[in-house]
Amino acid sequence: ERDYKIQLEVKSQDDMVGRSEMVDFRTSFIKPRPPSILLSQDSVFATTTILIENPTPVGEEPNIIINEIYRKRYGESDWVKVGEAMTIFTDYQCPAGAIQYMAVAKGDNGTRSEESDMSLIDVMFSGWWVVDMETNDMFNFVYNVSQGQISLEEERQEIRTFSSKPFVRYGAFSAERGSLAGLKIDGPGTAREQVNVLRELISRRKPFYLKNNRGESWVVNIYNLKRQYNIGMMEMPSIDWVEVR
Repeated sequence: ERDYKIQLEVKSQDDMVGRSEMVDFRTSFIKPRPPSILLSQDSVFATTTILIENPTPVGEEPNIIINEIYRKRYGESDWVKVGEAMTIFTDYQCPAGAIQYMAVAKGDNGTRSEESDMSLIDVMFSGWWVVDMETNDMFNFVYNVSQGQISLEEERQEIRTFSSKPFVRYGAFSAERGSLAGLKIDGPGTAREQVNVLRELISRRKPFYLKNNRGESWVVNIYNLKRQYNIGMMEMPSIDWVEVR
């Protein structure tokens, strides 16, 4: 429901302008009722599934054209839109920890429902996951061994002057950088086939979503695939990553 003012002005072909009139009017559209949602978590594939149910429209209530899905960490205030769906949505980028979801229905008359009740789920999974944010293709490092390090890289320059100590200058660049390695790759196919999957992901040369079972997450570029073999000739792939955007 919203109030508007409309002004009508009459002009002749000789550009003579008559007296204008302003009129108040109000628009009123019936909104859809909010949906209800049900959450389930797949700890093996590190995903959360949201089932959405919309009340059947009655009277002049609009038909539902889509539901918007929102997510936030428990205790935070800002909601992030993660997708749209009619009845089911799988969130491949859900971080580990206590996570809340809610949904908003959109009607075919341009209106939006009130927010659904918030639902809370404790997301748990193993290892580190690399996720293509466009296709949702995923790769799981089940074990992150000694090569797994994270460092903060900043734009820093030491300038030597005639003083006894250097002058340090900082730029705007600041990004975390790390590596991942796995003693075992969980999933279908042989270790070599899984390495080929990882190689194909790297060849896409695009940002990926990286998350771990501690609740940390980054948007990263992955590169520098290395394959090492231990004493038992078990193949251990490793990659490097750097935070982007």
